[in-house]
Amino acid sequence: MNKKKRWLLILGAIPAALLLLATLAAWLLGPRIKELAVQQINTYLTVPVSVDEISFSLIRKFPYASVEFTGVRTKGAPVSGLRDPLLDARQIYLQFSIWAVFSDDIRLKKITIEDAVCKLYVDNKGKENYDIFRKGSGNSSFSLELEEIVLHETTVQYYHVSAKRDYALHAKEMKWKGKFSQDVYDLSGDGRMYVERFRAGDVNYISGKDTKLQLSVRMNTKQGVYEIRESALTIADLNFSVDGYFRAKNEATAVDLKIRSREAGLRELLSLIPGVYTERLKKFDYEGEIFFNLAINGLISKSEQPLIVCDFGSSNASLRPSGTDYLLSRIRFKGYYTNRISSARPVEQLRLTGVEAQLQGQPLKMDLVMEDFSDPSVQLSARSGINLEVLSRFYMPDTLESMKGTLLVDARVRGKTGDARGWVSEGKVEASGVSFK
Repeated sequence: MNKKKRWLLILGAIPAALLLLATLAAWLLGPRIKELAVQQINTYLTVPVSVDEISFSLIRKFPYASVEFTGVRTKGAPVSGLRDPLLDARQIYLQFSIWAVFSDDIRLKKITIEDAVCKLYVDNKGKENYDIFRKGSGNSSFSLELEEIVLHETTVQYYHVSAKRDYALHAKEMKWKGKFSQDVYDLSGDGRMYVERFRAGDVNYISGKDTKLQLSVRMNTKQGVYEIRESALTIADLNFSVDGYFRAKNEATAVDLKIRSREAGLRELLSLIPGVYTERLKKFDYEGEIFFNLAINGLISKSEQPLIVCDFGSSNASLRPSGTDYLLSRIRFKGYYTNRISSARPVEQLRLTGVEAQLQGQPLKMDLVMEDFSDPSVQLSARSGINLEVLSRFYMPDTLESMKGTLLVDARVRGKTGDARGWVSEGKVEASGVSFK
């Protein structure tokens, strides 16, 4: 046998020998490691956990040694109004250094959860089904120094009865890194999720959206404060920068968030705004890009909603009533929205200033202030030549069936849309061939 063949045989034998040694070591050490893992789970948890099968491997999650639990289920702590289990997972891997299996000090470094459903629930008395960890427990032979949690095809649901919070997220592939065993630590998250719903009170803020996260959070579990730092969020192909904080306060959550986007597609952006705020826009098709700065500040609870303030604008957008050829194009504007003007006037306000556009080729300039979307009051100033039939495709007062003709307008009007007699107007209007029905 020549030298070249001998080296090929040696190189081929090395992986086979390592695999044989790993298999032999797993066979010899497996029973002890599995016993320690089960003992430690029972030490940390206050509720029973059922497992279909337990296995140990030095190869499956290399470079980590791993204990694999197949068919994991636990009901969680007993609460009223819930029969579903807290956790139902096809596989959970507890992972630690390969060299640790040869010592008496095994430190858990990583957990991987695959194909699981986790249902977190808080009943109307404030009892949590996930309150399952013993206080001050531990085992010197198998200690918790968790630094990474990986979720693969895992659904997490959270429901708080009295606070009316309902979240459902599906992690396609998420990695969370941090010193989880510490009270204060930096958490980083990276991966893809599908947000099925993100409901607070009666408003579903995000529904059915693919999401990507690059998240950096300073976690303070003692004080219940979670500070988001220079993070990036992608929802429905829209890119946002995010910073701010959450603070848990009994049955409420204090939030102070700032979300910014330099350029966002108008269609995609409006798809993220809760339907309760955009019901009237469903009759229109819209295109273009928009910039915005969104701030959310205040308490989220059963009876309270945070203050929402948004500055936004566009330099080239368009709006078309669905199914028609009428077009409002070359739209430029700056806008401001808040869901609560003040504590004395807790109603929405929308302001559009410096609006310029082309309505079927006719130039249009206007400023608009609208308040209280449930019973809108409007202040409008306009300078334009307006074809009333075209305008009726965009807005038709409920007291009219049709309108035709042309108006040359330099005027200001104000009033409530539901009170035709209360409108006040001033300025100049020249009418040509105008008729109303």
